[in-house]
Amino acid sequence: MLLFVGLACFYLLLGQCYWRPVRSLAKPDEALHLVYVADVQRGTLWPIALLPGDAALDVFSLDQRCQPPLYYWLTAIATAATPAPWPPTWMSENPFFLSGIPYANGARAVSIREASDALAPARQFSLLLGVLTLAAAFGAARMLMGRGAAALTALVTATLPAVIFAQSGVSDLALAAPLHAMAVWVSLKVWQRGGSRRRWLLAAVVLALAVWTRIESTLLVVLFAACALRDLRLRRLDGRGLFVAALVGLVLCAPLLARNLIVYGNLTASNCLTVRPAPLRLDQWLTLEGSGFFRAIFATLGEGFIFDPEPVYAMIVFALGMAALGWVRRLRAGVNGLWLLVGLHAALIFIAAIAGSLPYVAGGPRYIGSYGLSWMAMWVFGVLAWFPGRWRRLGVGIGVVALLALHYVTLTRVLWPEYVPALTSLSAIPSDAAEAHLGEGIELRGAVVQPAAADGRHWTVTAWWEATREPSDNYAVFVHVEDETGHIVAQYDSYAVHGNEPTSWWPVGRVFVDHYSVVLPDTLDEPLSVTLGLFQPNTGVRLEAWELDGDRLPQDAVPVGVIR
Repeated sequence: MLLFVGLACFYLLLGQCYWRPVRSLAKPDEALHLVYVADVQRGTLWPIALLPGDAALDVFSLDQRCQPPLYYWLTAIATAATPAPWPPTWMSENPFFLSGIPYANGARAVSIREASDALAPARQFSLLLGVLTLAAAFGAARMLMGRGAAALTALVTATLPAVIFAQSGVSDLALAAPLHAMAVWVSLKVWQRGGSRRRWLLAAVVLALAVWTRIESTLLVVLFAACALRDLRLRRLDGRGLFVAALVGLVLCAPLLARNLIVYGNLTASNCLTVRPAPLRLDQWLTLEGSGFFRAIFATLGEGFIFDPEPVYAMIVFALGMAALGWVRRLRAGVNGLWLLVGLHAALIFIAAIAGSLPYVAGGPRYIGSYGLSWMAMWVFGVLAWFPGRWRRLGVGIGVVALLALHYVTLTRVLWPEYVPALTSLSAIPSDAAEAHLGEGIELRGAVVQPAAADGRHWTVTAWWEATREPSDNYAVFVHVEDETGHIVAQYDSYAVHGNEPTSWWPVGRVFVDHYSVVLPDTLDEPLSVTLGLFQPNTGVRLEAWELDGDRLPQDAVPVGVIR
């Protein structure tokens, strides 16, 4: 008990570092979930996001009434004393909605206004729900391994940076994740000790709550069906208890399923989702999306957004290889039969994520991280196989230190710079950097071009931007590399700061550093000139640019340097 209290205190303390980035809504689809909560607080029993009269929410034109409402009801009640202002009054839409780094998923609507502080109660409530994930993960892992390994499993499950970042946001995943972990824990108890009437009822209630939170939680039925089959094989099945529990579960889920059937024509309301014109075949999916899907899993579970992706993927493959070989060693010595159920849950999540992305445009990989108890338990168990006997504590200690190091890097390199955006020191800009005035009060404080690799083909242009007044429009950046005749041999167009900070959001006085990559043809040996500027992405019209002495620059392109 004392160990779990320590884990919970560490989790809550760590969560205070993750719940409030400056980009207050840059969490998975948080803007949409916040609308649901606000709609419940306005008196709507079944929240919707179909709000055509609110210009600020035009981006949410899809029918989103299919979301099970349990999380929104609980959050609306928990934050009733301090409700957030009606979202359209303070949310502003990201016009680019890119999937950049870090944490850009869901950044379709972001506020930079002070009213975003009203999110604190809802986010703290979601963070508290994560304690349930921690408890269930520790309890389940304790049935599978020793105290130290169970503590490490619970920490990894609940506090990986990507997981705790999502857990501390306004999202139904904040409730679905602990309910899935609780379902795994209960199913392990049923598998090990048999399904008494009390355990079957507990399973039915947890399953019903999970379904009322996210509809894909119906897959948890497979876990309990496996437990029932095992009880039947061992001739210990309490048929009456199972029947009563199943009846209770159906009664609890009946209002949700009946509404889906009446409104959408099917029990899961799947036709409400973003459906592809035609479902992909598995071979099409593997060709078109398979690589990105698996890499997204690596980024989610391996925190690939912090470092350069390729080295991180290599590190993750190495860690997975260690775990796989560790499992080979474990299997030779024999393992607890409970791992069959854990493996079944991991496989269900993985298969459901793939199956869901065949007919729908959906971000399945991130759910694998939120429902990651089984994955993390298998990984910890496999890796610790390399630390037998007395060395087991050393392995656990190395895991804890590695997790703390990951948090340190995440906080110092990703989050803290966003909490208190550091003004880039102008003294850090090279003295020979290009400078220019642009329209809308935008200043190019410096721009340089530097080699990015020794091959002479890969170059990086770094630019320092500052707004002296708030720009009224959103501009993209162009970088052109031209030969002596003015022919463009390479170019790079990008939204400012990768779309995460549109120019209309730039606060006065903050300096933004942006990087653009260009790749040159390998047949050129003449001097090449590099220019950059801003343009309106919808019309292609360039923003005016002047030299520091006031002369208008030709074609509104700022000369950055020469590549020889």
